[in-house]
Amino acid sequence: MIPLDRALGLLLEGVEPLGAEPVALDAALGRTLAEDLVATHDQPVEARSAMDGIAVAVADPAPGDSFALVGDSPAGAPFAGALSGDQAVRIATGGVVPKGGLRVIPQELLEFSGGLARLTEECGSSRFIRPAGQDFAEGARLLAAGTRIGAGALGLIAAANVARVPLRRRPEIAILSSGDELTEPGARLAPGATIDSAGPMIAALGESWGARLRRLPRIGDDEAATIAALREAVAAHDVVVTIGGASVGRRDFLRGAARALGAELRFERIAVQPGKPCWHARFERGAMVLGLPGNPASAFVCAHLLLRPLVAALLGQAPGPGRLEARLDRKASAGSRTLFLRGVARARQGSLRVSIAEDQDSSLVGVLGASNCLVEIPSGTTLAAGALARLLLTGELDTTD
Repeated sequence: MIPLDRALGLLLEGVEPLGAEPVALDAALGRTLAEDLVATHDQPVEARSAMDGIAVAVADPAPGDSFALVGDSPAGAPFAGALSGDQAVRIATGGVVPKGGLRVIPQELLEFSGGLARLTEECGSSRFIRPAGQDFAEGARLLAAGTRIGAGALGLIAAANVARVPLRRRPEIAILSSGDELTEPGARLAPGATIDSAGPMIAALGESWGARLRRLPRIGDDEAATIAALREAVAAHDVVVTIGGASVGRRDFLRGAARALGAELRFERIAVQPGKPCWHARFERGAMVLGLPGNPASAFVCAHLLLRPLVAALLGQAPGPGRLEARLDRKASAGSRTLFLRGVARARQGSLRVSIAEDQDSSLVGVLGASNCLVEIPSGTTLAAGALARLLLTGELDTTD
């Protein structure tokens, strides 16, 4: 049994980001940039009006000044000439400011009559001109490699005039659940059957972190079938995540199957609770197996602690969210392993507080569904009610009163 940080080091050792592929802009949401996005033009390219009104060649006009209208500059159709003296061009928001234009006067400050525009009141200090390059300048780094693309970043990429985006290939991850007792959700329950809740849950987590997940057919408690299924999964995926079959019982065949296929077992147990039976194997060609325990809470905890950083490393992202601190609602003690308790973190009056679930049995899915964080209690420590504890958010922070 090894500490969590040592297990994570072994898991990530030698892991390099996956290669890049060009992806259409409309399909880039949620994906990860493979290289820096650098601006190839100023944005806006030319000075643009921030208001509907007129563009004039006078920096500080006074009430009563009149301007002769000599043309129009609507958005998308710039005025071709230049302004001088008391000339003016009608201009729309987003329209290109003509050469010589020093100010845009808003329409509501003007009276129009007989081809003239007369200023009726003070203009104020704003010139209502958005200069070229105000948003970004040519050569500027707009987004760094490793950025996960949200809606705002997608808009920025579009503004940078990029139609095909260089993105990291998504890690191909197989989910391989093990156990004769497992049945798919929606099936009729036979005596002794257990619904496979961990498989869909871990697949959903991996997808949310940016990987492409594929749930393979469940394997029963059969050694030859386990070896065959693992061989096929490893050949077609970057990572195989097994669920169950991770302990030391007579019908737990997954570790032995990995050895039989020539894998090197990097670790077989980690010093966390729940999740001690978590294991990891590496094949010579680079494919990896991360073995999660079968109990849902154990699988959930180990996925957050190990699978999430692995997906981030394959995508060239930063390691993932750091720990927050929150005050405990009650005392918590850990034994010889670091304890991760399911709970609900709430933001209250500028601080975080966390309510730890009463029942922490690792088989309980109801507790997982109601929780939004994992509370870390270091091994061999007791934290009193009201003490600060580190936590890892696993869902949306509760901000309701």
